[in-house]
Amino acid sequence: MTVSGELELRKILEQAQDMLPFLSSKAITTQQSRRLLPEIHSEFLNAGFYKIMQPKAYGGLELEFGSQTQLGMVLAQACGSSSWIATLLACHAWILGMFPKQAQDDVWGTNPNALIASSFMGDQPKVKKTPEGLLLSGRWKFSSGVDHSDWNIILAHCPDPHNAENKLSFYALLPKKDYVIEDVWNTVGMSGTGSNDIILKDVLIPEHRLLNAMKLTGGQTPGSEINKGYLYQQPMFGTFSFNLIGNVIGLAKGAANVVLESLKSRTALSGVSVSANQSIKLRVAEALSEISAAQALVERNLQEIILAGKSQQTLDISTRARYRGENGFASKLCVSAVERLLPVLGARGLESENPFQRIWRDINAVSQHIALTWDVQGTIYGSVALGYDCPDPRV
Repeated sequence: MTVSGELELRKILEQAQDMLPFLSSKAITTQQSRRLLPEIHSEFLNAGFYKIMQPKAYGGLELEFGSQTQLGMVLAQACGSSSWIATLLACHAWILGMFPKQAQDDVWGTNPNALIASSFMGDQPKVKKTPEGLLLSGRWKFSSGVDHSDWNIILAHCPDPHNAENKLSFYALLPKKDYVIEDVWNTVGMSGTGSNDIILKDVLIPEHRLLNAMKLTGGQTPGSEINKGYLYQQPMFGTFSFNLIGNVIGLAKGAANVVLESLKSRTALSGVSVSANQSIKLRVAEALSEISAAQALVERNLQEIILAGKSQQTLDISTRARYRGENGFASKLCVSAVERLLPVLGARGLESENPFQRIWRDINAVSQHIALTWDVQGTIYGSVALGYDCPDPRV
């Protein structure tokens, strides 16, 4: 990273750290509102969080890959839902940076502050490839941050018109006017992300706003015409989970902070300090070690990605599968750490005002994202390590 880039990232992370008391004070309201609060959105905008992965050519900061991961490690300590939106909207700018120049012009040409949501899960949609583009109708689920976004990137699958045995997968970019938001986000975890459904009816996506998912396995992308940096040549599916895992680590750190703070003053009915109990010490030590191990694993892999990108090395399938698996394992470690700390708080940890119970719900929710689910990602990693074909050809 250049000196200016390092300074910019340091500034971003310092702002995030300074924002933690504010986010903590708004966490319950965020949960009850079921979406990112307008005042938090304004703070994120002013701090430049959404621009960390946006191309410089369109007014972004274009920081190193992993800046979004580090941001999540900080923000999620105070509010997992708010952190999720900050990192997801930032990474959507990264994805758009791989689209053809005309698509990027459509979004940022007149408004460099335009934000993009996403939905990668269609619910039995109708998708048809036409000579003009892609014709879409139906429901797409889990569009995080959609209330604050001007555009949306959805993942659509359709039969190959030239080979009926093949399925095509496209990222499709569409403006807010082309879909209706349906308020359905009612969950026990990550309640404040506003990850509502969007409804499309006979929407034609022109060719320049389509990105073939199979062409994003590393190397030049359509966006490389204008965005020359390695950031926009990353394998999308191979490295996507780095956009999420920072939030998991941040949540685990937040849980540990709550427990450590509570133990400073807690005494048992006998009058003895609770922290003097050996089992408490062992639980705390093991949980902290699990969190540190998860962070070290993720940070090592991020350094590999940066070095490979700057030396124009393409990440092979074994490396991409390893990143998927190891991020899933890092998530597993963090969930284990929080579960290990839960008994330390006793009934206090279940009180609605106690942030631990919210963190416990949030980290279990985030870990269910398919990009972090150990059973799925461990299977991908193990399959490739043992010489089998990758179960997901998009990786």
